[in-house]
Amino acid sequence: MTKRNKQPLEHKQQHKENEYLVTKIDSIPKAYIIYVERNDSIFKLVSLKEGNNLCTKIIAGNYYELNLGSWLNADKPSLIHSDGLYVSGVGVSFSDENIVQNIFYAKNLKGLCISKTN
Repeated sequence: MTKRNKQPLEHKQQHKENEYLVTKIDSIPKAYIIYVERNDSIFKLVSLKEGNNLCTKIIAGNYYELNLGSWLNADKPSLIHSDGLYVSGVGVSFSDENIVQNIFYAKNLKGLCISKTN
């Protein structure tokens, strides 16, 4: 009998272009700060808290299809300050290292509630 060298097969699951891994969720008084990752890039999202509890909520460690937009380019009111911007009165900093230097929102996310994308 000959022994075969069994090496584990490396599987990297393919994800859709707009599918992101939620790595961290922080809660501040009026919003959630959500960190998501795709293709070795980390994005910082601000999702305003809303009162809907009957929904599908995102969970850190899972992948979700998100339709991202920039708060800097949005029709939504935001004020830029020297270190970031204010979204609905919430100051959000750009200063996190190793993230894309922008602050995003997901068009299909309200609070932590996700809706299906088209």
